[in-house]
Amino acid sequence: MGQQVKIRDNEKKKTITSAVWGGLLIALILLVTTLWVSNGARVGTSQAVNRVSEFYLEELAGRRAQVVSEELKSNISYMENALAIMEESDLASQESLRHFLGRVKRLYGLDKIALVDENGIVYTEHSTTSGLSRYSFLSEEMTGPVTSTANLYGARKQVVLAIPVEGISFQGSRVTASFIQINIDEMLSSLTLQASNNETYCNIYHRSGESLTNDKFGNMEPGSNLFSAVRDADNADGTDHQQLIRDFENGNPGQISFNYKGFQEDLCYVPVEGTNWMLAILIRDNVISEQISSISSGMMTRGIIQIIITVFAMLLVFHVLTNQSKKHSRILLEQEKEDGNRIRAAYAQIEKEQAAMRNIQAAIGSGYWSMEFNEKAEIISCNWSDTFRNMLGYHNEADFPNRLESWSDLLHAEDQDRVLREYWDTVKDYTGVKTYDVEYRLQTKHAGWRWFHAAGRLSRREDGSPITFVGLFMDIDDEKKMEERLEKQTIDLQDALAAAQHANRAKTTFLNNMSHDIRTPMNAIIGFTSLAATHIDNTEQVQDYLAKITTSSNHLLSLINDVLDMSRIESGKVKIEEKETSLPEIMHDLKTIVQADISSKQLEFFIDTADVVNEHVLCEKLRLNQVLLNLLSNAMKFTKPGGIVSVRILQKGNAAEGCASYDFQVKDTGIGMSKEFLEHVFEPFEREQTSTVSGIQGTGLGMAITKNIVDMMGGTISADSEVGKGSTFTVSLQFKTCSGSVRQEVIPELNGLRALVADDDFNTCSSVTKMLSTIGMRPDWTTSGKEAVLRTRLAEEQNDSYAAYIIDWLMPDMNGIEVVRRIRGIIGEETPIIILTAYDWSDIEEEARNAGVTGFCSKPIFLSELREVLESPFASPDSEPDEQEENCSFEGKKILLVEDNELNQEIAVEILQEAGFVLDMADDGAVAVEKMKAAEPGQYDLILMDIQMPIMDGYEATGQIRKLENPNLARIPIIAMTANAFDEDRKAALDAGMNGHIAKPIDVPKLMEVLGEILK
Repeated sequence: MGQQVKIRDNEKKKTITSAVWGGLLIALILLVTTLWVSNGARVGTSQAVNRVSEFYLEELAGRRAQVVSEELKSNISYMENALAIMEESDLASQESLRHFLGRVKRLYGLDKIALVDENGIVYTEHSTTSGLSRYSFLSEEMTGPVTSTANLYGARKQVVLAIPVEGISFQGSRVTASFIQINIDEMLSSLTLQASNNETYCNIYHRSGESLTNDKFGNMEPGSNLFSAVRDADNADGTDHQQLIRDFENGNPGQISFNYKGFQEDLCYVPVEGTNWMLAILIRDNVISEQISSISSGMMTRGIIQIIITVFAMLLVFHVLTNQSKKHSRILLEQEKEDGNRIRAAYAQIEKEQAAMRNIQAAIGSGYWSMEFNEKAEIISCNWSDTFRNMLGYHNEADFPNRLESWSDLLHAEDQDRVLREYWDTVKDYTGVKTYDVEYRLQTKHAGWRWFHAAGRLSRREDGSPITFVGLFMDIDDEKKMEERLEKQTIDLQDALAAAQHANRAKTTFLNNMSHDIRTPMNAIIGFTSLAATHIDNTEQVQDYLAKITTSSNHLLSLINDVLDMSRIESGKVKIEEKETSLPEIMHDLKTIVQADISSKQLEFFIDTADVVNEHVLCEKLRLNQVLLNLLSNAMKFTKPGGIVSVRILQKGNAAEGCASYDFQVKDTGIGMSKEFLEHVFEPFEREQTSTVSGIQGTGLGMAITKNIVDMMGGTISADSEVGKGSTFTVSLQFKTCSGSVRQEVIPELNGLRALVADDDFNTCSSVTKMLSTIGMRPDWTTSGKEAVLRTRLAEEQNDSYAAYIIDWLMPDMNGIEVVRRIRGIIGEETPIIILTAYDWSDIEEEARNAGVTGFCSKPIFLSELREVLESPFASPDSEPDEQEENCSFEGKKILLVEDNELNQEIAVEILQEAGFVLDMADDGAVAVEKMKAAEPGQYDLILMDIQMPIMDGYEATGQIRKLENPNLARIPIIAMTANAFDEDRKAALDAGMNGHIAKPIDVPKLMEVLGEILK
């Protein structure tokens, strides 16, 4: 026992000795480190202080230079103020001028103030002399203030400030400049250039190195040349004094260090703005050295104190740690015994749980895993059961090693992040609250992707760190697939139910709308028919009833057409066929179609173009017309008499190569729409329910049809509206161009000539003016007829007459014909005058020509049309031919009418016999074929063929007639006259060999037009 105590005492002494020597070694290291750090800090501090010193000098010099510059600017402002207060009386004579200059000189305390005229004569308070030889700056033209120095090498140095002068003359000569002379010392007397101590100096030098003041500057003689002093000094930074001279000559800032008369000095210099001066700051190096020494000494003292405190603290800590170590050793020994008992109990519990898991696994046929962790929650072992391996298609540990990655690498990409995050979150949940229970897909070796369900639990240490993680796998792929099938069936059933409910609602909505909208015109037709029968003897009243029946019939037809159009669009039967189309033709046809309705509703109508250079495009003319007519019909329908409806086509420059983009804008000043309704304006059967709209007929399908057609054409449509102010619809479409842009070269005969455009629509004026500029003319425009007359008179008086006039027919202050009449009274009969109008001019053509109108142009006018009318030259493109075509006579023409409906037969027979035709009837296609087989050539001039007939339809009958052996019979003209009125029906008729197509109900003028063209 004594031997063991002695051994422990020796060990204790060795420990204490080692601790003491260790402490001394640490103290020595700290001392050496402190000295090394202090020396490095001194060097770093020196460098930092030098950099700060350089920055300080530069900043100080810049600020002093700015002060001097501001003082010079103040003196320049004195001159400007003096010139501003100069009056005419001060320039009356030399005496008055000298008196004025004397007052200014005394007012501002100047040595001299002078004015200089354009001949170089200098006027001062006491003399009048030539200053070109004395003042060099007067020999050059001044564009701004000039600063120079006088008596540079004398004792009394002066600054000369000169400024250019405008708007002042004296004794017949223009005064070009004014300058003042000020003693530099007096000017700078109010400025504190010198520093307050004796170690920092400031001075101003000329760029030649001459001092501008007599102030002391370091050890240099007052007023001495800086270049000479620096030349004699030793340059500490290795720079040549020539660099200083170059910087002064070029006005560049800089810094140098040198030793002058035993003093190490730093010099910083910067240019003074607007002068040839340099401001220099000089500081002696001993100021910086003293600062560095003070900082280094303080750091050294603090370092030694810090070492002493550190060594003492270490000894104290060592003593405390020694005592604590003894206590902790006893406590740890006791804890180790307790931990050993708990670990043995935990392992026993784990064995029980693993045995239970194996029993559960065997009972339900699931896979099993177990993993062990260290105190840092790191896996130290992993074990996969053979059952789990078999579930994944693996048979031994070599195929599926006991590693976590063997399982995680097989996880589906969509599940991997979620499952691994759940796994590690459970492992690292030291509270033990979180449980592991997930479903995911694994890539099996034998059956591809399959769904698994995994659940497990952890045993943990007292601090919550995991010990063992055990769990089970179950294959749930069959259950998952069953759930997916059931979910899909549920969704399909819900979709089918929703579709059926939507179809029922749509059907109900459709029937409700159509029931009301169809009954309204039908009621008018039946009612007026009854009234016509009652008043059959009153011809005038019957004609009125028949006109109203026609109107209601047309409305009913439009309703049916809208419904059928919508049905065909939704079923995908409408196809867009692109053909070469002329935009001018479309716009002029559009104007012609709506002209009658515009007049009957007493609306103002504007139609114009903007920047259209591609007039021929590939598009479906019929559908584009339908879109524009739908929009225009709505605009006219919802605009009250006196309102405005306008159409504009604008070509944009954002189209791809070989294409052109257009905006078609239809605008009105009608009743407008609410913001709520705007969201639904393009939905079928939608109409705004207001008292104003409820009295206007319509299906609510027009905008939906328009939107669908625009979508099929690859465009967009938008609406902007405000209740009570009107609506604007914009259709944006892109078409392929089928020819180049309209010729835009100048017309040589018109190049440079003037033209006048008069139209109350600004857009038209702008558009036509651009076109006239394109062809080389000089256009003017006005929105007033009276102003057009005044401009004409003014042009004649200035001998710069207009070579062409383009006048709108209808303007508010004076109509176009009256404008033309008055212009003709001024210019005579030679100059062409064109009337531009959106209306039919036939009623006023004679009056217009009598007033002096040369020709007419329809709005909207395109560049090609304007070129044509101006190149003709100025001939009316719309003059009537000398001989009118004779009306086609149908008297005695023989028609075979093929129609199975007796009522339709009766209507057609009455119409055709009234026109002079001789008719033969066939009530089926088969009968028509037999009649043609038995007919002689010339027996029939034409066949009108129905399409849908019970035995043989019109297509088949036409095919058999075309196959007849007699070529004269086989070539007989055949026209389809059918209720199949769609585009594809028209195409099918032409493909079957027919020569034309007429839709039912019969439009008599259209029927006669088609018959006339074919029978010519």
